[in-house]
Amino acid sequence: MKKVLCLLFLPVFLISAEFSLALDLTLDQAVAISLKNNLGIQLQKEQVIASSEQIESALGEFDTVFSADVAMGATKNSAVLSGKESDTDLTKISGEFAKKFSTGTELSVQAGNRREANDPDTYLIDPAYSTNLGVTVNQPLLHGRGIEVQTAFVEAARKQFQAEEYLVESQAADLAAAVKNAYWELVYSWQDIEVQKLSLSLAAKLVEETRLQIEAGRLAKIEIFQPESEVARREQQLITGERAIGVAEDTLKILLNSQNWSQNITAMDTPNVGIVSIDLDNVMESALANRQDLLAAKSQTSGAEILAVRKKNHTLPSLGLYGTAGIGASGDEFGNSYSNINDDNDQQWQLGINFSMPLENRYAEGEYRRALSTVRQTKLQTEILRQEIRRKVRSTVRDVELATKAIEATRKTTLATAKRLEAEQAKFDAGKSTTFDVLAAQESYARTLSDEYRAKVVYVQSLAEIDRVQGVIRRNVRN
Repeated sequence: MKKVLCLLFLPVFLISAEFSLALDLTLDQAVAISLKNNLGIQLQKEQVIASSEQIESALGEFDTVFSADVAMGATKNSAVLSGKESDTDLTKISGEFAKKFSTGTELSVQAGNRREANDPDTYLIDPAYSTNLGVTVNQPLLHGRGIEVQTAFVEAARKQFQAEEYLVESQAADLAAAVKNAYWELVYSWQDIEVQKLSLSLAAKLVEETRLQIEAGRLAKIEIFQPESEVARREQQLITGERAIGVAEDTLKILLNSQNWSQNITAMDTPNVGIVSIDLDNVMESALANRQDLLAAKSQTSGAEILAVRKKNHTLPSLGLYGTAGIGASGDEFGNSYSNINDDNDQQWQLGINFSMPLENRYAEGEYRRALSTVRQTKLQTEILRQEIRRKVRSTVRDVELATKAIEATRKTTLATAKRLEAEQAKFDAGKSTTFDVLAAQESYARTLSDEYRAKVVYVQSLAEIDRVQGVIRRNVRN
């Protein structure tokens, strides 16, 4: 029975073990996974697809359109002069191809056939078949004239599509920086908990040493309470450190869009604090030239300017040139009506100019002014973004410089506190120092060691921010 139970529960144990295994993750891998899986990036990519479809929708204005008309009918007229009623049966079929060109020219080609039968016979040919072919052309001369005006929606849609593509890259750069920050926070959390463990082990060691000193009669029994209480306090700090690891892991998993929340993440990289030369002018130039959100803002401004040109054109009166030409023929049979087009056809043509102008034109004028306002708004938003980029570049370069100084300062402080701890421990062993002094030295050393780890993480996080302000996605600094 026990064997059966073991076999039944073995798959469960294996599954649990599989999901509990830690995921070894480098920084490059973390960035790559987030770019592939992050829901925000996927949403932005869907917006790009929607923008590309908007281009197709705008191009639809220049699609060729076919229309057809098939009809049957009859009329019956009461007797007036001849004393007889007259009946007319009518059957017709017609078709038309129409197309608008980017110049604004509208062209349509029509063809049709008509059959008319009368009772009593009142025409020489009855029933009669008639066929017609015609061409109609309309060309705007003011309102709607020109390729720039006619293709404004298409070009504006293309600019918006370009902007959406830039925004995907911009969001990817932001995401990469966020992943790097979260990754280094996880690294620091593990480093800090190692410091907490070291601090706890030092306090526990002092408890044993104090107990030995008490047994040897060199210390009073009351001296044991201080190191024991310090052990309890540092155990609480260790619990807080474990919580920090969990928070850091969760933050990173959200960015990775992880589906396995029970799996731990092991960060394989550690901060490389090799000094990197950062030139403010070069970073500023790169950011202003390559930041994808700035490029997107410029594309949106261009799109707004294109639409403003169209709106301005629509404030003009409507003046157009039109012309029609057609031929037709009749016959007593369906086929004859077509063949007679070449031999004995009817002809017609017309050429003219049409003109219309709203006497107040408030709608067009208002739309144009609104379009100009949109252009000004996009330009102001672009300039605000440019100013923010300048500010962020300066502050980030400054952060890198300060982080570099902090690394050196904390390294010296850690070395000094380590020496102090050694001295206090030696004095305590010689009976010339108290547990309070040793615990204070231990706490100081642990704190400065943690500060040194934090300074290194702040440094690589600042470098990640240098990448972000320039729109760089992949580059990172690690061992």
